[in-house]
Amino acid sequence: YRTGKPPIIKRPPTHKKRCFSYLLSISDRHSQIEQLLAQLSLTAAHRQKLIKRGFSEEQIQQYGFVSVGYQQSLVNPISDRLAGVAPGGKNLTNKFSGLIVPIRDESGFYLGWQYRLDHAFGCRYLWASSEGVSSHLSEYAELPLSFHFPDGEVKDNRFIALTEGVGFKPRKAVTRKPLNAFKGTSDHN
Repeated sequence: YRTGKPPIIKRPPTHKKRCFSYLLSISDRHSQIEQLLAQLSLTAAHRQKLIKRGFSEEQIQQYGFVSVGYQQSLVNPISDRLAGVAPGGKNLTNKFSGLIVPIRDESGFYLGWQYRLDHAFGCRYLWASSEGVSSHLSEYAELPLSFHFPDGEVKDNRFIALTEGVGFKPRKAVTRKPLNAFKGTSDHN
C-alpha cells in the first residue's frame, strides 16, 4: 500500500559516547603502573615459562613481567582511575591468575597492561579493565599500541615492523629481526 507517508526506518540504537576524560593521563598511568609493578613479583613457574619462550633473565626484568593471583591484593594502594584496579586501589579486578604483560609507548612510558591467563578459556590475553575504567588512552580514546626497539645495532633502519598483538610477539620479533622498531597492535581481546 501507498500511504503517502515516508517509510519508517528502524535504526540501531545509538550507543552513548564513552567518556575518556576520567582516565589517567599517560604520565599518571606510567607512575601508577610503576608503583603497581614494584609491589609484585614473578613466580618461579612463570619465569620458567618465559625462559621456555626464549626470553633471557635480562629481558624478563627489562619488560617488567609480573605474576598475579585472582583479584591480586596490593600492599600500597594505587589510583582506582587506572584500568584493572578495584575501587579504593587496594587490589586488582582480575578474575583469573596469570602474568601481567606491561605495554609501553615509544618513549618507554607504561600505558597499560594485558593479562596472559594461566588457564585460557577461548582467549589467552585480556586487557586490564574495571567498572567504568577502560584501558583506552584518554588522549586518543583508543587502546594503546606497544613499541619495542632492538637492544643492539640496527642493521636496516629503513623499516618499522608491525606485528599483531601487544604481548610476547613484538618483544620476541624485535630480538630476532633487528629493524628500527616494532609496533604491536591490539587484537581487541
